[in-house]
Amino acid sequence: MGATRATETARAMEESRGSRRVRGSDVVAMTHQEAVTWLREVEGELYRTRDGNGPRAWVAVVRTPGTSSRRGKLIIAMGDTLQSAAGAAAAQWQRVWRSLGRLH
Repeated sequence: MGATRATETARAMEESRGSRRVRGSDVVAMTHQEAVTWLREVEGELYRTRDGNGPRAWVAVVRTPGTSSRRGKLIIAMGDTLQSAAGAAAAQWQRVWRSLGRLH
């Protein structure tokens, strides 16, 4: 993901979703469409576990932006729904983005 796209995505998330947190957690509250759109913007992947003996889960996988001195981090977040998996990944993505500082 390019630095410009990552910057735009981070700004958009802060403006539109930054204050929409699931009470008592770090998960960003998202609609189905917001989750799918965000995953596309950050070039993330979404998986669903196979049928088995336990409950099915959604898994969101995204890479955070890196810098010239630091590689991006891989985020793997699980949830009962597509929205909760993407929301958990988005919250972690935002924390990493903010830790990079204002220069990015």
